[in-house]
Amino acid sequence: MLAGLPVIPGVAVYYAGFNNALFIAVLNTVANASIVYALLHVNLNALSKLGGLTSYKFWASLTAGVAIAFSTESILLFALPE
Repeated sequence: MLAGLPVIPGVAVYYAGFNNALFIAVLNTVANASIVYALLHVNLNALSKLGGLTSYKFWASLTAGVAIAFSTESILLFALPE
């Protein structure tokens, strides 16, 4: 919820027709920063639970997560018509 909450005002402003590029860029920056914060929090929490930087389980789960994210993005990109 923390990562997705700043996206809602950004979408509302965009669809309301407010077209100030600087304001939209600020909203986009806040949304991206909250997503990065949430990802760092999750990954650092997983790092401590999976045994640290030298743990095979941490790196395998991180790699699997990235692979699943890119696979899902690719499937959606090619499945949806333009």
